[in-house]
Amino acid sequence: MNKKLTIFLTFLICIPTASMASMNVIRDSADNIISVNPWSYLDEDIMWSAVYSSNPHGEKINGFIKAKYAATLNHIQGQKHTSNDEITFAQAVFRTQDLPGWYLGITGDRNAKYSSSLGSHKYESNVYNTQMVVGKESRYNNIRVGADVMGGYQSSGFEDDQGKVSIWNGRFKIYTDIQLTDSLSIFGYTYYQMDKRRNRNSENDRNSHSVAVEPGIQYIINNSNGVWIRTNYHHNSLQRNNWGNINDKTNYTTIGYWHIWGNLQTSISAGYGKFDQYNDSVNEVFYDRHYNTVQLNATYPLNDRFTLYGEIKRMHLNESGSWSTDSKGNIYNYKAMIDFNF
Repeated sequence: MNKKLTIFLTFLICIPTASMASMNVIRDSADNIISVNPWSYLDEDIMWSAVYSSNPHGEKINGFIKAKYAATLNHIQGQKHTSNDEITFAQAVFRTQDLPGWYLGITGDRNAKYSSSLGSHKYESNVYNTQMVVGKESRYNNIRVGADVMGGYQSSGFEDDQGKVSIWNGRFKIYTDIQLTDSLSIFGYTYYQMDKRRNRNSENDRNSHSVAVEPGIQYIINNSNGVWIRTNYHHNSLQRNNWGNINDKTNYTTIGYWHIWGNLQTSISAGYGKFDQYNDSVNEVFYDRHYNTVQLNATYPLNDRFTLYGEIKRMHLNESGSWSTDSKGNIYNYKAMIDFNF
């Protein structure tokens, strides 16, 4: 084994990297993929801070900075069409060799809601989100464990009788990725989050508490193919001074397949889920929703610094409940992203 390969493999022990596309992979001395970061090939809402630079350049500080645009179109029978677009100005993760295992994540975005399609839309509201994540992870042989805390702030154009609404966010999360064999691994995370409303109106507190857990299994077929299955359980309780709390429960399972075509990395996944929203005081069900999803995404490195990412997702749903029109419909989501690795 030559000196450069020895240094490279030693570096991988501490910081997994990707030699193709944006996946974080670890290879053995024969250049076979033996480990893949399960949160590195999708655009993650919760686990984005656990991803490494897809091509660190050996500097003292390494990481990535992403910019993203996402659009969502809602077509539900019996309801007016609505849409959202979200611009992530910057989503960055920083790591330093002086503090092994520690990382800092920062993200800021704007989410706008419209009362019709994006092409002929009528603006309704804006929500701005800012988050900071500080975390630490460690490796014990084939076991990766980590924990982080998130602090955030959310402001919007919505007003109650005491002015504009703003919310403070706080979350504690733990996660693990355990390599059972060179092909099989299990992974997952769990968190508790509190969203505290800064200004309360006369009727409701609107503070919310949520917990979630998402276990998963991944199997690497060969250097170009792999499959996974993951299940998400989420519960949120919106506290109110009057009329009882509002609870949300979600169970969502996806199965997916990733494939590497040279520098192009793609994946396809399908899922099934159930969402319930109800009042725990009067046993009233507001929404009872069953849905299935299909998602396609692709990642391609423009060079060793910049990577492009695209995603298309379709959700078909059937819903009933006192706040629903007892209908079915489709929700379409599109994403485009570019990240800079350093």
